[in-house]
Amino acid sequence: MRRETLAAGVLQELHQAGLRVPDDISVIGFDDSIEDMLTPPLSSVGRPLQEMGVVALDLAIATITDPERQSIRFPTHLVQRNSAA
Repeated sequence: MRRETLAAGVLQELHQAGLRVPDDISVIGFDDSIEDMLTPPLSSVGRPLQEMGVVALDLAIATITDPERQSIRFPTHLVQRNSAA
């Protein structure tokens, strides 16, 4: 299931349950694709997906010669909209 479908489904189920977003519950998604088209517009955590893919490939290739485990952190940012209090 795609993230967009999941986020839309969560908002719909909360609405059907009589819960008000963000008054009763906050909802935050990831990667900011269709979030501004949902009702209410969904706050989201943005991640640098293209950079993450490039680094993952580089790391996979480097692991062939140096199999030590590595940890990499990427910056994220919050896109605030109307779904989080």
